[in-house]
Amino acid sequence: MKGVNIGKIVEKMQLTVFNPEVDLKKRKITVSDVNRPALQLTGYFEHFEENRVQIIGTVEYTYLQHMGKEKKLSVYREFLSYGIPCVIFCREFGPDEDFLKLATEQGVPVLGSDDATSTFMAELIYNLNEELAPCISIHGVLVDVYGEGLLIMGESGTGKELFAQPRSLLGAEGGFQRVPVEGDGRCGGDPQNQRTYPDWDFAGYYEVLY
Repeated sequence: MKGVNIGKIVEKMQLTVFNPEVDLKKRKITVSDVNRPALQLTGYFEHFEENRVQIIGTVEYTYLQHMGKEKKLSVYREFLSYGIPCVIFCREFGPDEDFLKLATEQGVPVLGSDDATSTFMAELIYNLNEELAPCISIHGVLVDVYGEGLLIMGESGTGKELFAQPRSLLGAEGGFQRVPVEGDGRCGGDPQNQRTYPDWDFAGYYEVLY
């Protein structure tokens, strides 16, 4: 199953890792939706979307502060037993010792962000949509023509780069990866220099790329 490595999201969004002893490579995020587990923290796990990233914001964090220790431990154990990809605390909140210990035992990464919950969720969903979008790799040259992305395709040695030289060459000849993002957005990238060029219509190749 396709998924994005949690370590990549940690690096891209500059997240704090509360339990670095957990191997981030062992868990992948496979869906772009996220979940705020308010109901789960009360002990209700029917229809729990355990494959989503779990976000702890002000409501969830405050509720946990008012929960008795025995009840809290019981909820922690069940919540963390579902194989969730990771838990992210927002607004500079962090896990208590019991949560961190149980999460580490279950191999669940516990992460943190200083951002407001709604702001962080929007950015995370955008990044996951981009990372999890269907993609195709093709052979070609990407050129900037007056601000429009033009993809020139053809077999090796047919003169694609020669044609592109008077213009602005963005992607060297070779494997070119195109990643469609949400809606009609498209994103071109050169795997050799790890750069991407978003939101362009590839003139003349629409029927081939999409």
